[in-house]
Amino acid sequence: MLGARFARRLATAAALLWGLLVAPPGAAAQTLPVPPRGPGDGPFPVCIEDPEALAADGMVQRADLEGLKQRLLGLGAQACSLELVGFLETQTFEVVTTFALEVLQAWGDPVAVEPLLSAYGRAMLRPMGRDEEVAFATARAIAALQGPDLRVGLHSERAAREWLELARVRYLEQWRAALDGTDASPPPLDAGFADACLDRYRACLADPESAPPDPFDPLGVLQTPSARLSVGPRCASKAVLDQWSSTEDDWSRAVTDLVRRHASQGSFLSLAIELERGWGQGTTFAHDEPIPPRDRWASPDSRTRGPGLWVLGLVLSAFTLLALRYLPEVWRGRLLAVLVGLAGVFALDVGLGAAGVPPGDELRSLASSPVPGSTAEGATVLRDLRRRPFAVPTPDGVARVGFVGASTVAGPGLGIEETIPERFRAAVGVDVPCLEVVNLGQHGFASPGIRGLAIKAVDEFDVHAVVVYTGHNEIADMRERNRYRAVSTTRLRWFPWVERSHLYGAVKSLLRPAPPESGAQQPSPAADMDRHDSVFEEAVTLRFERELMDLARAMERRGVPAVFVVPAFNHHGLRVRPVGGGNDAAVMEERVQKALDTSGDPAAAAALAREFARRWPDYPSPRFLLSLAEERVGDHVAAEAASWETLRRNQVGSASTPGVAAAVNRVARRSNSPVADAHAATHEASWPHQPGFDLFTDYVHVNPAGAEFIGAEVAKTARDAGLVTDWAGRCTP
Repeated sequence: MLGARFARRLATAAALLWGLLVAPPGAAAQTLPVPPRGPGDGPFPVCIEDPEALAADGMVQRADLEGLKQRLLGLGAQACSLELVGFLETQTFEVVTTFALEVLQAWGDPVAVEPLLSAYGRAMLRPMGRDEEVAFATARAIAALQGPDLRVGLHSERAAREWLELARVRYLEQWRAALDGTDASPPPLDAGFADACLDRYRACLADPESAPPDPFDPLGVLQTPSARLSVGPRCASKAVLDQWSSTEDDWSRAVTDLVRRHASQGSFLSLAIELERGWGQGTTFAHDEPIPPRDRWASPDSRTRGPGLWVLGLVLSAFTLLALRYLPEVWRGRLLAVLVGLAGVFALDVGLGAAGVPPGDELRSLASSPVPGSTAEGATVLRDLRRRPFAVPTPDGVARVGFVGASTVAGPGLGIEETIPERFRAAVGVDVPCLEVVNLGQHGFASPGIRGLAIKAVDEFDVHAVVVYTGHNEIADMRERNRYRAVSTTRLRWFPWVERSHLYGAVKSLLRPAPPESGAQQPSPAADMDRHDSVFEEAVTLRFERELMDLARAMERRGVPAVFVVPAFNHHGLRVRPVGGGNDAAVMEERVQKALDTSGDPAAAAALAREFARRWPDYPSPRFLLSLAEERVGDHVAAEAASWETLRRNQVGSASTPGVAAAVNRVARRSNSPVADAHAATHEASWPHQPGFDLFTDYVHVNPAGAEFIGAEVAKTARDAGLVTDWAGRCTP
């Protein structure tokens, strides 16, 4: 069994990794007692008439809000604060946020603070995630009413009790499947439990350093209203977990186990942050040491490749000639009939292509990304996934680039101007003042959806080039959507040739495409993925390369250039599950963590970490701890190698694997497309350490500084490839 001290560390780390997000499903039978609301709780007039109509097509216009603003100012905060906050929660367009802030500031009435605090808690403490846009908008509104000092809201008893209840329900909701079939149950929900949690919450506020770090600001350097206010939900999460863990009973032990399993990084994150602060990262990127050449970070790829198609064609031709020469006459006729049939199928496929029928790879699982739009003055206006308007077709004198990817491109926790696409636009805009960049980052998408996003960028947004930044979600997508058992590497090798045919596309279009692969499915048991599986690793790489190659082919058919990006990741923030399956491994894991303490001996810690990796070679956490130990010793080459080995074994977490990173380069070479190495760029920015929380907010999502480095790297690649010159030629003189 782990010691009580280590269990508490695990519980504290969990509050960080789940950290913080919106309204829980209202299925709880009991709730913590919450004081009644203020004067705005009772019946009030309908302040916002038909709010859905304001955004019927997914777009809210400033002109539509002017009359509503005057109405709200006349009715006042006492009557309308709840409705305005509800509108802000459900319609977090930038224009709505600005409108709501203007109204709240004009009211200047503290009655609106309570519903804003409630909305902030729901945004931060939602099961399985958090709603950053609602959190940022409501935090800004609270700061507008209270000033930069947000302690009044944090010490509100009503808000504290509501946040504690949200945290309690969030954990129970996330643990529901794991608790099914067990005897463990939470303690009775009564006033004593509520008051004990409230006392722990207040103690945490009195000592903010004891609160779990904010996942979007692990080093605690941000000073935005949301960053300052986030200590409340973080303390609420910690208070509930600490109260549940305070007794020695079945539930306390179950909580320790659940935290260990669901917060997949365990206590490693706290260790990484502690070491990184000791290294001095997050302060400056200036250094005197020479940066090693980029090929040091080239992704290894040990997979052997089969013969090319031309070799296969020669072999089949030789076999056919020999068969026609030596087979009996009856078999020659049959063989000729087969060959004629195949030639007919080939001719039909060529004819369908000439008739404009798209090949099957374009119809396969196109992403259902919402691009709401309307028609204005004869042009279609579409919104990207950051809700900015773009006229279609692209107006004359404008160069438009589509930036496709998953959440790292979308930019969780970042303002629009801080995202990678906007940093790229700012870097290129010096030479191309007419450049527009469409942000088509979609949370949780893997390569099948990314391919669809790229096709939509060209077909719907009329972009002149696409930038493809993907590779982080491949493992999670194949694991969480129950593809682990069903995957076949043999099928992944030959079936793409069938899917790429126009005949397959014609059949697929008649049958109608299946729903996108982003639909929720039952996850595979986590135990299946605790150890390295080379077959699964190969399947992940094969599918990713196939999807990326089909994306490149689709762009080539449309005459649109593509820029591929090798995705970057945070070496210190990898989501790594602790070793399971035995007390010896858990004890040694704890010994390595203690040895890595900044006051310990780095060389001894590295030696112990190497022994840990030798004894449990198929698990990711020994390699992760080894990478931290080697970095602390100062051997950054060995630290980098251990990080890549961590990724190969980390089939529970999400990050770019060596095979995925190598596939990006292979596809770029085969399609003659430029490739930007974002991974190398973040290494160079972080040298002489591995990339960490000075550039990232978690394992893959970047902060403003990381977005700036990656945006600049993609801009440099586009400039070197001559694309910037082409785009500049589209600008009106």
